[in-house]
Amino acid sequence: MDYLKINDLVDEYTNKIKDEAIFKELLNLKETITKKYQNEITLYEEAKTKLEEALKYGNYHPNLASYKENYQLRKITLYSKEEVKKYFSLYRELGNLINSDFKEIKQILK
Repeated sequence: MDYLKINDLVDEYTNKIKDEAIFKELLNLKETITKKYQNEITLYEEAKTKLEEALKYGNYHPNLASYKENYQLRKITLYSKEEVKKYFSLYRELGNLINSDFKEIKQILK
């Protein structure tokens, strides 16, 4: 099989995934989450950045405990939203679909 044929098949598969209802719902949920929970996302990202910076110093950073606590709080706050839960559920479902397809392709190529 030549390179162009493989490239065409990959494009065809990508378009197939984009046409899946799961993919379309993921895009809609991402847009909804970004708009509806902009403040929560910003607070989560700020807390994550502070924690990552503090972790570079190991347990020696004086604010590490408070940064961990704040990060956990912000993550729980964001990830407990129904739309976010649904987003990650669909994300896993789409990943499983893709993995299943790849396993099938792998078996065909053997």
